[in-house]
Amino acid sequence: MRAGSILLATLLTGCSSTAFHVTGVVANDAPVLRDAYRSVPQGCTRDPFDGRPPGQSSSIATFVWEEPGMRDPSVDNRDTAPDAPLRLEFSHLSPDPSTPVVATLHTRYKPGIALSQKVCADFRFTAQEHPARAPETRPSLSGAFTLDCRVHGDHITADVHFEHCDF
Repeated sequence: MRAGSILLATLLTGCSSTAFHVTGVVANDAPVLRDAYRSVPQGCTRDPFDGRPPGQSSSIATFVWEEPGMRDPSVDNRDTAPDAPLRLEFSHLSPDPSTPVVATLHTRYKPGIALSQKVCADFRFTAQEHPARAPETRPSLSGAFTLDCRVHGDHITADVHFEHCDF
């Protein structure tokens, strides 16, 4: 199994007894076919991708999809996430949790698409923490997000509900 497949398997199954669960899709009705997708997030992590030390990150939750180029060739999963987005990161504008929430969408062809209330007709992210239960030591996160954004010629939409996004 390749490193990307191991990372995805860890994110999908998590290290906790309560597994990540999600309903809804993130979609892009793009004019360029290669940029179009409609896919359910495959995993979620609360670990930050911004490289900041613990306690200094503004990260809230990051949703991930399979990287088609990192698939395990022994598994026939071509229909799982063809050309889907790779990563959708929700964070605060600063490490202060009272600041507004923004998102960054990294796709296979367009990394770093900034999404916020400024470019979206609808941008909502709500979440609540669950108390940590043994053997975990940190709380999981459940909530929902809705997007209706027009940016870089794309129309990105989402209506997603998730449970137990873990560290």
